[in-house]
Amino acid sequence: MKETQLEIKSKLDDAIQGGMLNMSYAVAKITNNSYDTITKLEKESKVFKDQLVILMIYFYARTPASSSLSLSKTVIYTHVEVNDGQGYSSTNGRFTVSVPGLYAFTVQYCLNSGDQALLEIVDQKKTLQRAAFGDRGNNDPCVSMHVFTKDDVSDQMWVQTSWTAQSVI
Repeated sequence: MKETQLEIKSKLDDAIQGGMLNMSYAVAKITNNSYDTITKLEKESKVFKDQLVILMIYFYARTPASSSLSLSKTVIYTHVEVNDGQGYSSTNGRFTVSVPGLYAFTVQYCLNSGDQALLEIVDQKKTLQRAAFGDRGNNDPCVSMHVFTKDDVSDQMWVQTSWTAQSVI
């Protein structure tokens, strides 16, 4: 019986030793595979970062084409300082989206004293913001409007008049 116990103990020790070796080998393999995977992901991430380009699309235009406003007409700014992305047309006064995203538009408009107007920032024929302004005294009234809009490729934005009684500076 003592021999049987020693034999069982020996077999048990061998089994435990073998199991520990197998686990050790498996852990080493997992560690190596993890390291290889992390290294590969870091390299791929760097490639993606190097390829990432953030497009800068913006324009700055000033000086209206006409010194007078007409009802329901697009205000065309003819002096274009910056037009990165070539979205603004000084021919028709419209900005056409070339890359989908969030856009910010700011308009400042000044009238001669005594004049009045109602201007709108329009996006795809929908008014985003409207401002009525004018002055009956000797001041040259100005208005500023600012909107954010999410747009898709080919969407257009512009400034137009809704009502007027005057001429512009």
